[in-house]
Parts: sequence; structure tokens; C-alpha cells
Amino acid sequence: MVKDTKTGEIFRTDHLVEAVIESRLKGDREARGQAALPEAAEDDKKKKKKKVVKSAAVKLEDSVVQEYESMLAQVSNLLTTAADQISTAS
Repeated sequence: MVKDTKTGEIFRTDHLVEAVIESRLKGDREARGQAALPEAAEDDKKKKKKKVVKSAAVKLEDSVVQEYESMLAQVSNLLTTAADQISTAS
């Protein structure tokens, strides 16, 4: 968990990291003139408060884009593994 020093809000670190990386990738797609990916629809029950991160249209190097995409996959994989371990422990 991390705390926003300005607002006092507390966020899950994995969600904050995801939001920042997704924002940077969105800015890269905008800078390259590509259409933004459609946002996944979520159930209201599953929807959690996420840190809103502004994106700027900045073109990233291809290697940086690949690294960010790899990081997102790793975070997602860690969350899935943790959820599986919790559900099997019950």
C-alpha cells in the first residue's frame, strides 16, 4: 500500500504501478497516431478505486514499450498466482 502525500488517499501498489505503465503506453500510442485500446468493462462489484494518472502523448522507444508490456504481464501474472493461492488455501 502507498499513500498519496497530497490527498492522503491510500492505493494498492500494484494498481498504482499498472495505472502509470498503462498511462505511458497510452501516451505512446497517441504519439504514434494509433487508436487507443478500448477499456475493459468491469462489474461494479469488482471495480476498485484506482489512481488516475494523466497520459501525455510521448513517443517511447520500442525497447521501452516492450519492457512496459512485460512489466504489465508480470504484475497481472503475480496477481493471478496470488489469487489462486488464496482460493486453494480456503
